[in-house]
Amino acid sequence: MIPPQPTRTVGKLLEPIQIGRVRARNRVLMTPMTTRFADADGSVTGQLIAHYEARARGGTGTIIVELSSPHPSGAHRRREVGIHSDRYIGGLSRLAERVHRHGALVGIQIGHAGAHARPDVTGYPAVAPSSTPHTVHETDIRKVRPRPLAKDEIEECVGWYAEAAARVVRAGFDLVEIQGGHDYLIKQFLSPLDNTRQDEFGGDLEGRARFGLAVVAAVRSAIGSTPISFRYSVDEFARGGFSRDDGVKLAPMLCAAGCDLISVSGGSANATLTPSTNTTPMAYPPGLFVPLAEEVRRRVTVPVAVANRIHDPVYGNDVIAAGKADMIGLGRALLADPDWVLKVEAGQLDRIRPCLACNTCTDHLKYGRPIRCVVNPSLGRDAELALRPAREPRTVAIVGAGPAGMAAALRAAERGHRVVLLEEAKDIGGRLLQIPRAPYFQSVRTAAEPFERLVAYFRTSILDDGVEVRTAVPATSAVVQELRPDVVVLAEGARYPVPGLLRLLDVPGLRALAGIQRFRKVFFKLLRPRPTTLIDELEQLGIATRTAGDRSGSRGVEAAILSGTQTADGIE
Repeated sequence: MIPPQPTRTVGKLLEPIQIGRVRARNRVLMTPMTTRFADADGSVTGQLIAHYEARARGGTGTIIVELSSPHPSGAHRRREVGIHSDRYIGGLSRLAERVHRHGALVGIQIGHAGAHARPDVTGYPAVAPSSTPHTVHETDIRKVRPRPLAKDEIEECVGWYAEAAARVVRAGFDLVEIQGGHDYLIKQFLSPLDNTRQDEFGGDLEGRARFGLAVVAAVRSAIGSTPISFRYSVDEFARGGFSRDDGVKLAPMLCAAGCDLISVSGGSANATLTPSTNTTPMAYPPGLFVPLAEEVRRRVTVPVAVANRIHDPVYGNDVIAAGKADMIGLGRALLADPDWVLKVEAGQLDRIRPCLACNTCTDHLKYGRPIRCVVNPSLGRDAELALRPAREPRTVAIVGAGPAGMAAALRAAERGHRVVLLEEAKDIGGRLLQIPRAPYFQSVRTAAEPFERLVAYFRTSILDDGVEVRTAVPATSAVVQELRPDVVVLAEGARYPVPGLLRLLDVPGLRALAGIQRFRKVFFKLLRPRPTTLIDELEQLGIATRTAGDRSGSRGVEAAILSGTQTADGIE
């Protein structure tokens, strides 16, 4: 549950803030998330530029471009943005210029993956402070046992960071962020679970922090007064790991070394709280790292940013107003809605397309695909799914108000069509409202609130855009014909061949069984298209019909919303 919200105040969130020598127009910071939109060799592409430009156009104050390794040996994923050679400067300059065009600051996150860099991805042996193995999911799952770095190699690695930072500043970036958390090399030095060295780079906090502090100092020397952000897991949430006490003590050490912004995160692959701690899924409360940020902020004089499911602007504003942080970091929320800030500025909080915290975005990455979002089919498809006004407005009847039907109705209305949405149930939403009955949605435990919020978003948006919604209306050919539609979109969804099968999920033992992935796949495969004679009847009446929806199982919502959007785009 989101904390109580006595007011709908968002003013603090929209105030400008000074970060070192630069000034951000508001306190919303886009945190880095890998996209795989770069070219195979790491070059900037038009798709990558369009992705970040959309978030800048949408009002975000500060954008931190995704993790990029200072050396090829440190790439965590294929198609990471390249910064390890001067040949990338031209593309990076184009990216920075396009973000600046819309008034946003732009930075880039620099981080070597260390033991989280697989040799089959990088072409180099994996290195780390110690030989502690890491399990890395990149298309498939493999265990990496790194080679411990020698002291001269550590110094060389520090130099890579400095050279990469200077390179991106030459490309026109406003700030540089150093990745010091999650499962990457600096965090591996910081964590006693990864770092078992007996020399000056191991042991107590001072020793384990030596590498990270050396990186900050070298970057500061290389880029002069350009601001440095340091993002790290203030608490690893793992027994024997980098602790909250360690994280709070490290903050003033980072500032003394030259940091202008502390970006608070948490967790690692070792976390006992949840394996997805740094991208907390829907069943966990928002703002998990806010208490960490509050403690860090007491110890430093530079701004402190905090992220992790602070998707509600009122809650984010309250965090800042209470002095618990100075900036709010948004990652998944800006994937779901690039216009998040513009809608806050306009007071259209109910029109913000909500992130489900379902981690579909990170799941796509793990399995080798470009990043995608369940609720935002335009992510990564900015050119393909750019909103185009209809050449000629039509009357469109949409049958079924599940995810495909609602998406089709909203998109058709946005394009200028007159839309009537018919639903035989008493309310819209379809199976979205039944999903929480299952123990899992895709790879995370379910919760009701995100799906309720998504249905509320569709309801508000389609009504605001003039869609006529008729519920408790069975869509017969006679009902449809009365509307005199030019086009009918059938988005009736799917159903189980045995009525009431979904009630099995209310039985405790069977609900637990449905948590097993293999059983879950079988359960979803039982879905069948809804049998209907409506298509034949309408075609006999000379009415054009289209179908929208998907029954692909646990990814059906994602495919249904995409299908509804694409179907509406095809109506002219």
